[in-house]
Amino acid sequence: MPGLLESPFINYFGKKNELKACPSKTTFDVAMNWIMLNGTNYIQVNETVEPFIGAGIGMGIYSIENPDNGNSQGGTKFSWAIRGGSNFWVSDNVAIRVQANLMSAVQSVGGGLYFGTGGAGAGIST
Repeated sequence: MPGLLESPFINYFGKKNELKACPSKTTFDVAMNWIMLNGTNYIQVNETVEPFIGAGIGMGIYSIENPDNGNSQGGTKFSWAIRGGSNFWVSDNVAIRVQANLMSAVQSVGGGLYFGTGGAGAGIST
């Protein structure tokens, strides 16, 4: 059975054809790099379990390239992160660490009005 974007039809010569909304697929090259300054607070529960929470700020560096036509775009954004998890100590020097991270880049919009002896102006930045 065809999907929502596919529709079988019989062409003029009686052959069954497929009509697809996206006949070719492009795989984009995407790079995301993070430079973060993090802090972590460890909470000692007992000798085996050591949960922790943390947060950080920094920057995200992003780039994307379309290999079909060579177009590329990049950007650097202010970023923040939170994390939490636990260390499970199996010996004095070895632990199994379970951790979850949430990292996010901030897309902000700002604006301003300017008044002075040379005139007035307005601006918007992203």
